[in-house]
Amino acid sequence: MHQSLRLAFPHRTQLRRPLQTRRPMKKSPRKKISTAVCATLLAFLTAFIPLVLAASVINQAEQSVVRVLNLDQKADGLYFNGFGSGVVVDNKGSVLTNTHVLRGHDKIHVQWKTETGEVQSKEAEVLKQDTQKDLALLRVSGLATRPMPIAAQLPAKGTVVYAIGFPGAADTGATADDINEGFVEATITQGVVGRVLIRDISKNRKWSLVQHSAVISGGSSGGALVDACGYLVGINTGVALAETQKGDQVEASGFGFAIQSPQAFQFAADNGADPSEVQTPCNPANDQAQGAQGSAGGDWPISPTILAFLIGAVAVLGVAIAVVARSRERGVPPAQSTGSTARMQWAIEGYTSANESVRFLVIADRHTEARPLIIGRDASCGVVITDATVSRTHAKLFVARGELWCADLGSSNGTKLNERPCGTTVTRVPPSGVLTLGKVTLHVKASAIGSTT
Repeated sequence: MHQSLRLAFPHRTQLRRPLQTRRPMKKSPRKKISTAVCATLLAFLTAFIPLVLAASVINQAEQSVVRVLNLDQKADGLYFNGFGSGVVVDNKGSVLTNTHVLRGHDKIHVQWKTETGEVQSKEAEVLKQDTQKDLALLRVSGLATRPMPIAAQLPAKGTVVYAIGFPGAADTGATADDINEGFVEATITQGVVGRVLIRDISKNRKWSLVQHSAVISGGSSGGALVDACGYLVGINTGVALAETQKGDQVEASGFGFAIQSPQAFQFAADNGADPSEVQTPCNPANDQAQGAQGSAGGDWPISPTILAFLIGAVAVLGVAIAVVARSRERGVPPAQSTGSTARMQWAIEGYTSANESVRFLVIADRHTEARPLIIGRDASCGVVITDATVSRTHAKLFVARGELWCADLGSSNGTKLNERPCGTTVTRVPPSGVLTLGKVTLHVKASAIGSTT
């Protein structure tokens, strides 16, 4: 079973640039210091501002996700029959979840945290269940929490997404009291969209699904799959299954499925809910900076801390630009522009030593030197490979100057590129090649996915 994944700060390794031949030029120590400080500030703002904005939006989206408890009524009280997650979709207390989360229930309770951190728990009314779509709609009286807007347009392949829910694996070591109170804390995992598909379940049953690599497990069902703007793009419903040589069904590493947002929106609207639908595609830079919900009309203001940070960042950026401009006037050579470059992605796929499939994407502008993709056995990694020869944090991959780079993170069994050791110093990965982590062999293939200037 998949382990829960939490967002972690990535490792950082500076990539050395080749020296450029220039006409000798004398610089005063003050000019050198000004240029270095300016470059450092620009690099910091470029790397950190998107992280702060994204974290703010996803933390706000988390407030719309609740815990759903499936309870048995016994003579001496209520007992757990199962649990899952749900998404608040309007101001009337309407909650979307999966039908299989409610299977065999006597009572359904919903738990959530208020903005002050207080835990609330109330019984829910089941308005509608559809086993064919695996969707259910609940109504909770007095559920005062921010509803989540639903995206009308599906995310493109390779889009970064976040799964928000209450996986049972995250409650390891909890007591009964913890499960009721202290563990009403959602888990957030990050991944990318692998594909958007319609799957035939039976002759008259089809599922419109989003396949993604954000880690989910038992208890995540009914939770939210959101994009970088905090819009709902799917209701998480299950993990991929693979068949072993003995015919057993086991979970396939790194794959999960969510019911597509248009289907979830229509189900909610048809059964008494009043969900908000966002028609415009997600534009994180625009939507996060404005703290708005697009055409949904919702009001998700940026917190005072984030706003203060942005104001300070803009001020620092202005000073940095002024310093650069002044330095240029005094003869300091400007940085060379790289011009137009093709936007690239690298498909990396292979098998573990137990013959389990591994596949993921490294995407330019998303997996950068400042935010690399960490690969390892630990649940905190961006790509989790459950193989005994892979270390907990084994290696990292990122894109810089239009090329893919890798570095070992001090693993026990080492990392190889085309059979040659890849040490802790970053190494360029060719457009096609073989990457080996322990005994896990992965094939690399680069392709262009568009162009930017």
